[in-house]
Amino acid sequence: MRAWLSCTARPAFTQLLCSPASGARAAAGAQRFSVAATMTLPQRGEGQQQWGQQQGQQQQQRLSTWDGNASQEELMLKDECILVDEQDRITGHANKYQSHRFEEGQPRGLLHRAFSVFLFNSENKLLLQQRAASKITFPKVWTNTCCSHPLHGYSPTEVDNDADIAAGTAPGAKRAAVRKLLHELGISSQQLPLDSFKYLTRLHYCAADTGTWGPAAEWGEHEMDYILFIKADVTLAPNAEEVMDTKYVTFPELRQMMHPSSGLLWSPWFRIIAENFLEACVQALPEALLGEILALCGLREGRSVTLVCRLWRRLFYQQPSLWRSLELRFLLRKNEEQLTAAGAADSYVHKLELLRRVAPLVQEACIAGSSLDAIGQLAGAEEGLAAFLTALQAATGLVSLELDQPALRPLAAHALAALTGLRQLRRSGRIELRDGVALCALPQLEALTVQCWALDSFMPAVPLLSPLLTSLTLHSASYEDPMPALQPLTRLTQLRELELIEDAIFIYAGLQLLPVSAFPGVTRLAFCSCANLKAAGDVQFSKPAALMPTEPLVVQLRRRSPADTAAWLLMCAHLVLSEEADLPTLLAELGVQPGQLARLLFNGVLSPPPETVAAWPQLTGATRLILDSSSFPLEALLPLLPRLQVMNLTAVEQPATGEPLLAPLAHCATGLHTLQLVECGAAELPQGPYLQSLQTLFYQDCSLGTLPPCLSAASQLEELRLQHNSELVITPADVDRVLASLPALRLLWLDERQLAPGAAARLQALAARRPQLQLRIRGEEEESDLPVPA
Repeated sequence: MRAWLSCTARPAFTQLLCSPASGARAAAGAQRFSVAATMTLPQRGEGQQQWGQQQGQQQQQRLSTWDGNASQEELMLKDECILVDEQDRITGHANKYQSHRFEEGQPRGLLHRAFSVFLFNSENKLLLQQRAASKITFPKVWTNTCCSHPLHGYSPTEVDNDADIAAGTAPGAKRAAVRKLLHELGISSQQLPLDSFKYLTRLHYCAADTGTWGPAAEWGEHEMDYILFIKADVTLAPNAEEVMDTKYVTFPELRQMMHPSSGLLWSPWFRIIAENFLEACVQALPEALLGEILALCGLREGRSVTLVCRLWRRLFYQQPSLWRSLELRFLLRKNEEQLTAAGAADSYVHKLELLRRVAPLVQEACIAGSSLDAIGQLAGAEEGLAAFLTALQAATGLVSLELDQPALRPLAAHALAALTGLRQLRRSGRIELRDGVALCALPQLEALTVQCWALDSFMPAVPLLSPLLTSLTLHSASYEDPMPALQPLTRLTQLRELELIEDAIFIYAGLQLLPVSAFPGVTRLAFCSCANLKAAGDVQFSKPAALMPTEPLVVQLRRRSPADTAAWLLMCAHLVLSEEADLPTLLAELGVQPGQLARLLFNGVLSPPPETVAAWPQLTGATRLILDSSSFPLEALLPLLPRLQVMNLTAVEQPATGEPLLAPLAHCATGLHTLQLVECGAAELPQGPYLQSLQTLFYQDCSLGTLPPCLSAASQLEELRLQHNSELVITPADVDRVLASLPALRLLWLDERQLAPGAAARLQALAARRPQLQLRIRGEEEESDLPVPA
C-alpha cells in the first residue's frame, strides 16, 4: 500500500510522494485500507457551466425526492452522485451503488464529488462521529463530523458551477452539508446558516475498503472531497442508522485517539486530512485565504495564533476584518489600585505599537478612558495622546473616531487636525477652544458629537465647522453650568440633524428652543433638558415635579425628508403643558404650524384642563396619536384630530369625571382603522361610526371582563388581539353573536384560559367555515412572544 498527496493551485496535479517515515505512519494508521490521495485548492473548473446548461432542464424535471428515512441500500440506489474528472470537471451522474463499486472496468470506482464537514464548538473542540455498522463502506470507523455527497437533481441545487468554485463559496456543497448534518446528527438548519461554513479546499483521494470486503474489495471511495469548516454550538440528536457514537475532542485528545495503541479505526480520508492535509494546506493556501481563516479566531483568541509562526503572526496583523474597528481604552486605576509606572509603560507602549502596526487597516477607532497624557508621563513618554493621533494618520481609510480625553495639548490638536478624512467624530471630555480649532480643520466632517462639562470654549468655533456637516449633537454634561447661547448654531444652515442635551438641574438653567426655519433641510431637531425648555416671552416648559432631577424632559421633531413639510412627528416626554406653556406656544417656538403635524407622541405629559385643550387650533394633518402615561382629556383632544387613523393608548388613566375612557370615540367620524389599548383599565368600546372603519383592535393587560357587544358592528375588522387580559371570559354566545358577525376577520389572538366551556369548539367550527380566519390561541404554559404593533 502506498499513500501519496498532491498540492496544487492549477488544474494539472503535481504528485508528491511521502517520505518513508511519513509513508510508514500513513500505512500504520490506515490499518486496513488501500489509499491514494491528491489535494487541490479552490479554482475555476472548465466545462462545468456548459454541462450545467445541458442538464438544467432535465434537472428541473427530475427533482430528487430524497428521504432520510430510507435504508442504506435504498439510498445507494436512489441517490445520484455528481461524477467529475481529475480536474473536478463534471462529466455526468450515477447512483451511489455504481459510484462506489470497485470492479472490472472501473477498478477505482467512479470519481465523484463529496464533502467533509469539520464542526468546532465555541471551545474549539472538534466534533467526531463513529460511522454506523450498517454503512456499506467503512462501517464502525471514526471520522470527522459529517461526510457525504452533494446530489444531482436535488432542489435547491447542490451542484457547484464555475463561478461558485472560482469565488470559493461552494454553496451546493454547503447545502448538502446542512441536509446531511440534519439527517445524521439531528442538527437543525437554523443552527447552521450557510454563510457560517468556510470552504477551504478540495481533496482528491481513493480508498478501497479492504478491511470490510477483503483484499479484492468490491467497495470503496474515489472522491473529490470539498473540505468545509464551521464553528457553532449545536444540539445533537444522532441517527442510529448513520452514527454509532459522537465525541468532542481537542487536538491533543485527537492525537491520542489516533495513536496506533488506541486500537481505534479511522476513515482513510480523515486520516489523510488529520496527518497531512492541515500542514500541507497551511503551506499551500493563498495568504489571503489563510488570513481569513486565522481571523475566525477573533482578537481575544488570536493572541495564541501569533505565537505559532512568523507567517501566521504577519497574516493575523494584516487581516482587514480584524482591525477595521479598533478600541483602545486606558485606566489609571485597576482593581482600585493606582497604575504603577511599569504598568503604565506596558499599557502605553504595547497599545501604541499595536496601533502603529495595524493603522493602515483601521476605519473606525476609539481612544477612551483615563488621560493618555497622564499615562504617558507616568510611562516616561512626553507625547501622550499626540503619539496615538499621529499614528492614526497612517489610517488612510479612517472615517470614524471616538475620542474621550481631556483638553487637547497643542501637539495633539495638530495631530487631530491632520486626520482630514474623518467623517464622523465623537469628542467627549474637557474641551477648550483649541479643540474647536482642530475640528474646524476637518474638511470632510459630516457628523459631530461633542460631550463635555462646559461648551463655552467650543461655541465660538461652531460657525467655522465643515460645510459638509449635516449631523450635530451638543451635550453639556455639567450639573451646574447651563448650555451657552445657541445663536451661533443658526449659521449651520446645512444641518439635517441637531440634538441639544443639557444636564444642568438648577432653576436658572434651561435650554433655548430653536425654530426649524433656521435649518431648512433639517429632518430631526431634538431638545433634552434636566431643567426646563425656554420659549420667547420668558415662557418655560417644565417637567413634572415627581420626576427625578436627573431625568430629562424631551421635545423632538422628526420628518422623513426636507420635502415633507407637512409630515412632522412631534414627540414630547416628561413635559408639563399649562395654560401659558401650551401646545400652540410650543409649536410657534419650533416654527411649525398645527396643520403640519402628522403624528403626535406624548410620553409622561401632563395636560392642561379640558377647556384649555378645546381652545387649541385643529391639528388637521395629524393621522396618528400615541399617548403613554399621559393625562390628556380625550373628550377635548379627539375633536382636534379630524383625520385620525391610528390611536395607541398605554397606561392612560380613567377620567376623573367618571366617564369611560373611550366614550369620546362615540363622536369620532369614520377613518380610525387601528386602535391599541395597553394597561388602560376597563376601556370599554362605545357605539359609534368609528367602528365602521376599524381594521385592527389590540387589547393587552386591560380590565376587560366581556367581549364588547358593539364590536359586532366592526364590519371591516381584520385583526383582533385579546391576549393578556386576565379577566376576560369569552362564551359560546360571544363567538356566535360577536365574532361570527365580523366578516373580514382573518386573525384572532386569544389566551386559552379566556375561553369558557364550549367556546373553543365554536371557534374551531367558525374557523372551519372561514378558511381565511387564523386562530392564535396561547396555552397557559407558553411564554408570550406577542408582537406589539408599531
